[in-house]
Amino acid sequence: MRSRPGEIPNGQDLAGVDSVVGMLKGGLIGESLRSGLNLDDVPLTVHRIERIGARDPVGGQPGIWTLVTFTAADENAEVIAERFSAALDGPGWYIDFHTEKEVFVVFPNRVFRYATGDRIGRAAAADYGRAGGVPDSQLDWDE
Repeated sequence: MRSRPGEIPNGQDLAGVDSVVGMLKGGLIGESLRSGLNLDDVPLTVHRIERIGARDPVGGQPGIWTLVTFTAADENAEVIAERFSAALDGPGWYIDFHTEKEVFVVFPNRVFRYATGDRIGRAAAADYGRAGGVPDSQLDWDE
């Protein structure tokens, strides 16, 4: 399960935010985070919180998702990826975000980072997600 960089998973984009240079864009699904977690030290700005019916929930995924759309300074990308990687709850979940030049796909305890358009990097992240139980229909992040 994932969230689209620069776009809310139900197709609404971050109007106005995409034009900000030096800002990474992304989103996460609140239910993907471990219970009792506190992420107050993650340097990001939340732009929208929305509840929607889940797309293709599998396994223990809930039928309703809380989508959180965010931006942050590009220079914080590595720190954000590390914190999210430690925060995700078990296999089957991931968070993705992107800068102008790079894509970050964050799984529990594993981060994939590749240049936008790098098919090999994208395939490696997708293969890892698939092996961890993420269905193909949810491996659809943007770049």
